[in-house]
Amino acid sequence: MSIFAAWIVEAPKDMLSLLDEVARDVVLSLFPYYDTIHKEVFVRILDLPGTEKIRDLRTAHLNFLIKVSGVVTRRTSVFPQLQLVKFNCVACGAILGYELRNYSVKQRGFRPFTQHKNAELSLNACPECQSKGPFSLNTSQTIYRNYQKLTLQESPSSVPPGRVPRSKEVILLADLIDKARPGEEVAITGVYINTPDPTLNMKDGFPVFKTVIEANHIERTAEGHTTVLTAEDKKAILKWSKQPNIGQLLIQSIAPSIYGHTSVKTALCLSLFGGKPKHIKNSRVRGDLNVLMVGDPGTAKSQFLKFVQATAPRAVYTTGKGGALVLADKGVCLIDEFDKMNEQDRTSIHEAMEQQTISVSKAGIVTSLQVSTASTQTHLPPELLKKYIVYARTYVNPTVSSTLDTRKIETFYAQLRKASQHTGAVPIAVRHIESLFRMAEAYARMHLRDAVCNDDLDMAIQVMTTALCDAQKFTFKRQWKKLFAQYLSFRQDNTIVLMHIVQELFQAAYTYHQKISAPLSELTVACTDVLSKAKSLGILDLSPLYESTAFEQNGLRYDPDHQMILKTF
Repeated sequence: MSIFAAWIVEAPKDMLSLLDEVARDVVLSLFPYYDTIHKEVFVRILDLPGTEKIRDLRTAHLNFLIKVSGVVTRRTSVFPQLQLVKFNCVACGAILGYELRNYSVKQRGFRPFTQHKNAELSLNACPECQSKGPFSLNTSQTIYRNYQKLTLQESPSSVPPGRVPRSKEVILLADLIDKARPGEEVAITGVYINTPDPTLNMKDGFPVFKTVIEANHIERTAEGHTTVLTAEDKKAILKWSKQPNIGQLLIQSIAPSIYGHTSVKTALCLSLFGGKPKHIKNSRVRGDLNVLMVGDPGTAKSQFLKFVQATAPRAVYTTGKGGALVLADKGVCLIDEFDKMNEQDRTSIHEAMEQQTISVSKAGIVTSLQVSTASTQTHLPPELLKKYIVYARTYVNPTVSSTLDTRKIETFYAQLRKASQHTGAVPIAVRHIESLFRMAEAYARMHLRDAVCNDDLDMAIQVMTTALCDAQKFTFKRQWKKLFAQYLSFRQDNTIVLMHIVQELFQAAYTYHQKISAPLSELTVACTDVLSKAKSLGILDLSPLYESTAFEQNGLRYDPDHQMILKTF
């Protein structure tokens, strides 16, 4: 059996034709009338061991059966290709289409000529009248077959850093027509062949062949990510997710070499994790987050994009070249120099950002392509961060908790609409609420939570408020920050600040007791003192402090009856 398998790989053209013929005989023996449905039966080879990289294909692979994977970037229409040809003799009107060496004179006209792929079929003379032409194609008795060509490009995740993705043309015949669409990631098994290229011959002046892959089998691989998670990876991911500050760790893991820009890192991190898509009746509401970064030159915008490109499970970096959004289906598309694009291209992206499809209209033909993409120690290692994102997007689908503070959403939305009307800012619509829920779901995914809690909502409100305040005109920016001051600090950040205030107050109380030489068994701090200091920093709620793990780890207790914080020695 191993020798037979080797023959299939090393001589695929001969072996596959024999297998097709044998398969057809077997089918006809079982179903005698199958010939009236389909004239041919094809044997498809799948699960071929080993996958070749497109950039590694060489002459050693010629005429071998190979398997390659990549993203379909272009697909032609279906064309009729000559397979079995018959000609008309213009001089005598005879129909020419039999092979004299294989068939008797009685069978003339019943066997067409076989059209070979690499050479044009030509006749020397008519066997009836000995005329040397001309001959015309008999279109009614000529047999055609469906022919289609697509372009397969290397997957974005498999391209070495700094290299341009390579591509290869693939020929589809018969039942393989329309088996793959642009934007899909597929694995193709086929024969690596060479064909004469007149263009290359004229350019180089010596025989040069063009190589293509004649497909035998197509398998979609875009259902899952290319990153494989092992049992050890899942164990490490779950261990990291149990850390109380995992959210901040993930945010700090975004471009750790760039100092500051916490709000930008938070937005990019939320975009990498994304929200949960929703299917309502026959409509789909996207879950991916789109991020627009605007800033002065030299403020690390492109560096952030490059980091996301290296971190995201599937990412395409472009400066406006067509087709990038389709290639980034179910991934992140990073568009640099967005302001340099013309207005028409920028407008066409709106559909991809909201509806997550791209409509192509050309010569009266309109179609839609899938493009589910996001127009994306003190930190996690880069490889673990990538696997953490894959795990969260694959296995975590958070739902809205029944305990979620919907009243806060209503109040926040009403304040936003009122402020936008008075300051002439961008109008606030219902889609801002959708964005709020998407960000809350993304933050829940960062913690591998199955339900969106109030912490996730607070983070989403803080990110949206920061972005909206920064987008205001200078005259209204300070007014917006003052109006939404209560939303600009996340409760986890408040906990750190409040713990610092409490520690300062306890230190002052300890110093006082040391001066009066009083016996020290327990110290107390009034909650009103903590709140008065917190209000000066814009913090109005102490409840996050009492619920935090740091509060308990520092040996602190809260007495709600007397409104005191106690520490026992």
